[in-house]
Amino acid sequence: GSREVDGVACFEVTRLHTYDTVPVAFDDGQMKLMAATDVVCFGSPSAVDGWLRNVDKSQGHSDLPEQMKKVPGNNGGVLASCIGTTTT
Repeated sequence: GSREVDGVACFEVTRLHTYDTVPVAFDDGQMKLMAATDVVCFGSPSAVDGWLRNVDKSQGHSDLPEQMKKVPGNNGGVLASCIGTTTT
């Protein structure tokens, strides 16, 4: 509900947890599609993270240190970006 105090509107906010951000693990068919993909659009930074984890897996780089994963060529030549920060 809302009310007014000294001419200023005051609101009560109730947080609703409407979704969870969970990583996706691609199956073999999805990995093949990923390998043939030229352009990918992402809706969130966590989607970029999930995509890159699957690229690492498909390239056999899952066990590389994070800094090595960022070396050009170690991520299958993928360039990825997203505006904003990852939400939790």
